[in-house]
Amino acid sequence: MSNIFDKPSVYAVFKGDDVVFSVYISLDEGFLDVTGSLGIFGSAANIGQEIKRRIREETGLPCSVGVGYSIMSAKLASEEKKPDGFYEIPTAEALRSLIIDRSVRVIYGIGPQTEAELNNIGVRTVRDIYNNRQTVISTLGNHGKYIVDLAEGNDDRVVAVPSKSQSYGTETTFQQDITDFEYLKDVLRLIARELSYHIRLKGTYCRTVTLKITYKGFKKITRSKSGEPTNRAGDIYKTAAALLDKIEKQPVRLIGITLSGFTDDAAQQMTLFDVAASEKDGRIAAVMMELQRKYGIDAVKTGSELTAEKRLQNEK
Repeated sequence: MSNIFDKPSVYAVFKGDDVVFSVYISLDEGFLDVTGSLGIFGSAANIGQEIKRRIREETGLPCSVGVGYSIMSAKLASEEKKPDGFYEIPTAEALRSLIIDRSVRVIYGIGPQTEAELNNIGVRTVRDIYNNRQTVISTLGNHGKYIVDLAEGNDDRVVAVPSKSQSYGTETTFQQDITDFEYLKDVLRLIARELSYHIRLKGTYCRTVTLKITYKGFKKITRSKSGEPTNRAGDIYKTAAALLDKIEKQPVRLIGITLSGFTDDAAQQMTLFDVAASEKDGRIAAVMMELQRKYGIDAVKTGSELTAEKRLQNEK
């Protein structure tokens, strides 16, 4: 595992002539509504190919691009040719033909717990959803209706820039349950690094770090701690790792960190010695940030981050 965040994806979405260009960006992926740009840059496929070319040219990273008529179709399209491909799903009929015999997990938003509930009523594939629409809705209520709609290709969600986030986080789901908590700490270190980079780019600080855990059997817990504002990866990691030390030691299927309590002010009480150290740290952080802006997040790594990456590689 050289970098658990090194395969960005772009989902281009075009909905209607009355929709202006908008964008939503997540940690390593994004949705674009390119309707308002079609007259300038050509088809959505042309725009997607140009995005893919520019990412490769400017960052050297592979990028999977999916083009669709809706949010779910575009995301599914991006998954078809990973890690460095391009695919288009232009209509609901094309989407249904593509996914009809696949696992229900192909539906955007169906996780392990919902999959288990569907399996309990004999619904394992998208075809099973089509053949058991009312049973799915009766079992899962409004969520079941939402799943049926998505399976049929009905997705009217609008791509839009969200209001200022109250929280920001990411998580990693493992293919097998993890019992080695030192391994989990290595994963936390890399997650903290990525989250730190994101909020430093925005020039903001967080007061609260929340650890998110899903155990074997899908039991979920969260643990939080608040303190002085920070945007440093080391601070975020130490808080998350300390929270991890206090939880029950059971097999873990998912781990994540969420940051909240954002502020633009990092002011805190400091002694003269603290001020001198802070100024030195600030200069170092500024140089690191400049290098990462120019060459990417992997341009600068701490010794602890390098060690974590090597251990994760050896465990694969």
